[in-house]
Amino acid sequence: MIDPEGGTGPYFQLMLSNYGQNLSWDASQEQPNASAFTLTLAYNSLVTNRRITYSVDVIEPVAPWLTISGASVVGSEIATSGTGVKNISVNIGNVSAMPNGIYNTQVSFFAYGKYQGLENLYDFVSYIVTLTINNSGASIKVELNQYNVFFNRQTGTLSGETSVKVLNNTTPVELKFEAQYFQSKSGVTNKFDLVGLNMANDPNLPSHGSVIVNGGLFKSGNTRVTDVNINLIIGQNADIFLDKSAINLSIIKSNTQPATTNFYLTNPENKSFTISSPSWLNTSIVSGSASTYVTVSTIPPSMLSSGIYTGKIKVDYDNKQIVIEVVLSVVSFINFPISGNNFCMDIPKITFNKMNLSSRFVKITIKAVFNQLGVEMVKENQYIIPYVNDKADFAIGEKVQKQFPRFKGDFFSVNNEIELMKNAVVSFKAEELDSSYNILLTELHPEIKLLPGSKPEGYPLLTNFMFRKRNPNAVFFNSKVFDGNIIVEKIEDTNDIDSIQYGDKKVVYYEYPKYNKILHLHFENDNLSPEWFSFTGEFKISSDYSHIYAKSVFNIQNEKYDFSKVKMLTVNSGFFMKEELGLIEKIIESRLCYIKINDKVYRCFSTLQKHILRDSLEELANKELEFLIVE
Repeated sequence: MIDPEGGTGPYFQLMLSNYGQNLSWDASQEQPNASAFTLTLAYNSLVTNRRITYSVDVIEPVAPWLTISGASVVGSEIATSGTGVKNISVNIGNVSAMPNGIYNTQVSFFAYGKYQGLENLYDFVSYIVTLTINNSGASIKVELNQYNVFFNRQTGTLSGETSVKVLNNTTPVELKFEAQYFQSKSGVTNKFDLVGLNMANDPNLPSHGSVIVNGGLFKSGNTRVTDVNINLIIGQNADIFLDKSAINLSIIKSNTQPATTNFYLTNPENKSFTISSPSWLNTSIVSGSASTYVTVSTIPPSMLSSGIYTGKIKVDYDNKQIVIEVVLSVVSFINFPISGNNFCMDIPKITFNKMNLSSRFVKITIKAVFNQLGVEMVKENQYIIPYVNDKADFAIGEKVQKQFPRFKGDFFSVNNEIELMKNAVVSFKAEELDSSYNILLTELHPEIKLLPGSKPEGYPLLTNFMFRKRNPNAVFFNSKVFDGNIIVEKIEDTNDIDSIQYGDKKVVYYEYPKYNKILHLHFENDNLSPEWFSFTGEFKISSDYSHIYAKSVFNIQNEKYDFSKVKMLTVNSGFFMKEELGLIEKIIESRLCYIKINDKVYRCFSTLQKHILRDSLEELANKELEFLIVE
């Protein structure tokens, strides 16, 4: 991230003079004036094309009420030219119609730049403004959070919680009540009744069902003092009604408190009913015969695994059923669904969920224990990644893959069977950090076992090639996974072997009757294990020279000062089936090959520049391969 090379690499850092401010507003006062803050830039010349974008995110579901301005604010970006200190003004608006409550807006700044031609996100910081609205002056509010009223279309009457009591209006202040579908009330001081307004003929009301109405009490000048939330149910007495059709719950697994909510059951005729719910939910009642609130709560978070749970709350009565769809998100800091033996390049990324409002980064410390040929090695590395949209992803498999030790010797001289390596035992610690790199949360992940590469088609054999050419006196190197370890089996007497079976996987061998010189090869595959191939064509070894010479300043003659020499091995593969083209590709891609010629083993790697995959004129495939001999 910021200066990843320990003080010598590119960096582009953002710093805030502070990380937020708290504002409060009462309707009897002027709207609050927010304080300005400064954004300071620090970078070096290695980072080019520097730019800073910003976003203003309203956290609660209300209209945007905050903007920023200043000489450095240009559209949706912050100018990077000039001084490194940018003065940012905070502007508050559109809050007069917002209900009482606590509201948060986050202004996030993102520093981008290019290094070696690639654009990177180098840093980001966030500034949080919290606004508390208490538009009453005397904490005026109504008695209930929600008024549940029933409009009977058959009788045209309104029933239920129709009496609204006003609390804390001690002055008293004369208020006005406004709500869609209901008659307006003026001169309200301590109580009033809800009265329907032409509900029977209102085309906007459904014939059957419920409507949530957000009314309110207002001072003169239409300043909202408090909300009057109404759950309006429309129908006939024969039915039971619920004020919700869906419930979404979220809990953090590390917390001890379950998530709770409620719904209101309207039962005009006091019918008997029963309530059932998923095993991970509890309801305050399971049966009844009256209108009532029903509290819904989850079981303790410790009893739930991370993930998404879906289910239904069912209310049954008179051979009828009403359903509330429930979705529960169990969020943990670390989301990493993995167990048992896994291959590095197949495992999913780790997802980190933001747990603290002030957190900005996740620091991951990986400890991996490797064992190759009985020698144990421990490697530990640290990484810091930023949160983006409250999440951070980390490809741990790719990091561990790069740490695996490689066996760089030849297998022609080893025993018939060896344990090449054990699976790596990997554990990691994740720490949530704020913008000053203070630790806010720490979690340890238990050990996982990883093998290099991806799971091949032939598993437990570490090969993707199940149909192979065999030549006389060929040497097989079969790599396989057994009990979590990689075992390499060398078979030298292969003339009578037509197939080999491991578990439910079978390798079938075929033989061409025509062949020339047989050369034996093993190469390192994607699982860092040996595979084999037999060349049956011609070969040649040549030396490529590079000469260093120049004209002498004394006699104006060209003189040779030095030379360099590399040995090249050119091999014709001999004929093979086109199904083995992928095998030839892997030989070309491999970082390490050993070729045995006349009992001498050459360490080399392919330097072929072009590989023809298909040739319509070619009935039997054969390839010219080039190798650089390194020892």
